[in-house]
Amino acid sequence: MDSLDRVFSHIRGERIAAVTSDLIKISSINPPGNEEELARWTADFMKDMGMDVMIQPVARRRANTVGKLRGRERKGCLVFSGHLDVVPVSREEQSAWRTDPFQPVIEQGRLFGRGAADAKGGAAAILCAVEAIQKARIPIAGDIMVALSADEEGTMLGVRTLTGSGVLREARAVVVAEPSDNRLCLSSRGQTSGWVNIDGQTAHTSLQDAGVNAIHAAARFIDRLLGRRPSHQPHPVLGESYWTVTMIHGGAGESIVPDSCGLHIDGRLVPGQNAQQFWDDVETVLQEMAEADDTFSARINILGEAAAWETPPDSILAETAKRAIQKTLGKEPEVMGFPATTDGAYFHSQLGIPVAILGPGSLSSSHGANEFVSVEQLEEAARIYAACVLEYWNTEGDDGKPPDSSRLFPVPEQ
Repeated sequence: MDSLDRVFSHIRGERIAAVTSDLIKISSINPPGNEEELARWTADFMKDMGMDVMIQPVARRRANTVGKLRGRERKGCLVFSGHLDVVPVSREEQSAWRTDPFQPVIEQGRLFGRGAADAKGGAAAILCAVEAIQKARIPIAGDIMVALSADEEGTMLGVRTLTGSGVLREARAVVVAEPSDNRLCLSSRGQTSGWVNIDGQTAHTSLQDAGVNAIHAAARFIDRLLGRRPSHQPHPVLGESYWTVTMIHGGAGESIVPDSCGLHIDGRLVPGQNAQQFWDDVETVLQEMAEADDTFSARINILGEAAAWETPPDSILAETAKRAIQKTLGKEPEVMGFPATTDGAYFHSQLGIPVAILGPGSLSSSHGANEFVSVEQLEEAARIYAACVLEYWNTEGDDGKPPDSSRLFPVPEQ
């Protein structure tokens, strides 16, 4: 029995489903997050495997968990990333669930529960993959690091803390466990958001055409904005960049011409495009409207950016993941782009290391009623992750940064 078969003998779908269920039962709804309890649970799980572990505070009652399994040589870390938080279940959504979303059940090979797909199933698959490597007593050349972050569903405070703290200074590459149906994603859209605030002038609504109606101006702006696309060239895998108006606030009273209207704009970026280019296109629309109407006035307030990224298909990480999928599933891997924005944006932009997204579950099942992940995909994912470890550390070469000479672990318990 070779090393991979020995590891696979310790990976069982039922075990991963049980760990996923344990994660789902611990509340980490964001907002408010409160991931600390789950961070401590996952830290204990990793300690039981003999990993060096730290709990990294992010905010009050919010924390990341980081664990490291040391290899034989000082070659740096292959990182597996997941997130601890989940989105809320609204009252309307709750009525559409067939089961309690926080009391997971398995029916016909599917595990149902909030976070089953996004992304507690992926986190459980990572933990069980490392557990299997330990049980099989397989020596590895380099280190494995598990990084489970807070607030991925919010402002990504967790990964921003991770990448800014030096904890990942030995990282060479990262696999992000987001729901991709276990397909390999080597590119991902980025995201930017902001407010366009349109000014007007108040007046009594009994006086027809008095004042300057900011809501009417906002409607004209939306119509013009949606009539075009950002100027950046489409990406060959991810397609076009685009904008979406997601919120609108305006008006001061029932019989007052509104003197302000705010529009929240969500922008989806593609590799090679940055937020400034996106907002320059929005500004162009505003300038055109101001030139055509001297009563029109507006300003932009940019809130932030998570960068789009792509990893070369011939990088060591990409080739490693392809071989791992082929050996696990017995078929050629399907390579695609990930349409959503993940913690991978910060691993790429802040650390400059190769990133891949690969995880169990589907985006189409995420953030909605009766969210689920198949037990079969949980087992496949854990096997692929384990195969990635063995393949990566059997590969000559380096497509990431050289490891730092200082030792990160052990660290004081917090």
